[in-house]
Amino acid sequence: MNHQLHIRIAVKKLYQRQIIAYPTEGVYGLGCLPGEKHTVLRLLSLKQRSQKKGLILISDAIDKFTDLIEDKWMALLLSRADWPGPETWVVPAKQRAPKWITGGKSTLAIRITNHPIARSICASIDVPLVSTSANRANHPPACSSLAVRCIFNNKIDYILHGKIGDLAGPTPIRELISGSFVRNG
Repeated sequence: MNHQLHIRIAVKKLYQRQIIAYPTEGVYGLGCLPGEKHTVLRLLSLKQRSQKKGLILISDAIDKFTDLIEDKWMALLLSRADWPGPETWVVPAKQRAPKWITGGKSTLAIRITNHPIARSICASIDVPLVSTSANRANHPPACSSLAVRCIFNNKIDYILHGKIGDLAGPTPIRELISGSFVRNG
């Protein structure tokens, strides 16, 4: 199967309310559509992760976040972020941002990915993609499709094969307003 066919299958799975795994800038990620609360909660259950922690959303374009972030924060974000790239930013969210994504906080973690596979998935959907590391809570993230399969015992609906990027782990996360690091990369 060619690369584009795998992307189309993954996108079809997303629209069928399923969970996919895919390579990102530093680790394998798990993803689903953010508006599908049941699927997001299933993903969190598989990871054994608290909903209160919130999740990262990735995209191929900043305009896919306009329903979730005020324009004034978008402008500041564009002045600070080095995108596309392996940099996640925590920004003030609009009240309509789903609580199962924000963790009940008033902020949202977002990234414009430059990983070719993750970016292709994002370009093929009309909303941002949930992106969380493929691991169980407090365990190291998967760095290969085989590791994803072993960790989750075939409970992920579709796994895209491919190389992760050059980062040595998950992306760094920074607060937009303060510029401080929430997680170093």
